[in-house]
Amino acid sequence: MIINGLKVVAGSTAWWDGSVEEVASWLDTLESIGLKHVDTAPSYAQAETLLGQAGVASRGFTIDTKLAGAFSPEPATADQVLKSGKESLEKLKTDSVSVPHLVACR
Repeated sequence: MIINGLKVVAGSTAWWDGSVEEVASWLDTLESIGLKHVDTAPSYAQAETLLGQAGVASRGFTIDTKLAGAFSPEPATADQVLKSGKESLEKLKTDSVSVPHLVACR
């Protein structure tokens, strides 16, 4: 969704915990206003898992996530970044994301 030239993406920290039903309801609301892009991260507790269980990918949402970085207990080596990405894809129940951000590297 673009508003006044700005791309709007729904952040998923609000879905830190809760239920699949709550997340699905939020996805319904986002769809109803034409917002079909969400951003998440493994560090957002259960957000990726709940989004996956709510069918975020199968509902046609664009998904961004973060990969291992300073918020991970392990350094952001190539192997750790790939492992983090694969885990996110499994949780989100998808085979790809739009942007896999690598943040706060150390």
